[in-house]
Amino acid sequence: AAAGGAGAAGGRALRGEALRHLGRLDEAAADLDEAMRLCSATAPAAEASLESLRETFEAGVERAMIEDRVRLLRGKLRLVRGDHRGAREDADAALKVNPRQSEALVVRAKAAMGLGDPAAAKADLEAALAIENAGKRNEG
Repeated sequence: AAAGGAGAAGGRALRGEALRHLGRLDEAAADLDEAMRLCSATAPAAEASLESLRETFEAGVERAMIEDRVRLLRGKLRLVRGDHRGAREDADAALKVNPRQSEALVVRAKAAMGLGDPAAAKADLEAALAIENAGKRNEG
């Protein structure tokens, strides 16, 4: 799909995640970095019509959702590569987009452990657990 131009950032992110699982870390990093670049590309200027404004808004929401996921995947790759500071930065950025993303909190906790900050890791894991428990009680 990525070679055919379909999926753009999303396709690149999925391929990068698959490559990470195959142990092809350099290729995974290249795909995830390209996915981030595609997410950061500015949207074309909107026309004045309500329909074009709606389309621009929806495209922005979709781009943010994809960027959130790409940052999370890149954070996992950075953990595997031992780049704990980079993993924490990606997890922080993902949490800015979606503060209730427990998976990003877990990535940030793992990064904190790698950086020698068990107190921050514990706080992130407790926050992730609270999010998961709230969802089980239909509170989230």
